[in-house]
Amino acid sequence: MTLLEIAQLITSIATLLLAFTLLLQLRTNHKDSDIELTYRSLELGFNRIDKVAEYFERQQINDYFKNIFSEYVNLLVTGAKAITSEAIKFSSMPRPTSKGL
Repeated sequence: MTLLEIAQLITSIATLLLAFTLLLQLRTNHKDSDIELTYRSLELGFNRIDKVAEYFERQQINDYFKNIFSEYVNLLVTGAKAITSEAIKFSSMPRPTSKGL
């Protein structure tokens, strides 16, 4: 083997080792990218779940206060009807006349 052939062989082996190293690095970076993408997707999913839960929590609070307000209005209406019916009864009662005095 001549010196030129040995140099070409060493250069070829070095090129092959560099290609193999770059391939391993590319696979590692690809795995890291997949893991990062997975974590970002999970984070977005959890954020959406939090927002939905927050919305439903607010909705339940709103429904709770709507029910309380509705009961309060019904109580006021019922009381007003009772007062009105008592006032009608009172106004339809015979009034004493001044003749009796």
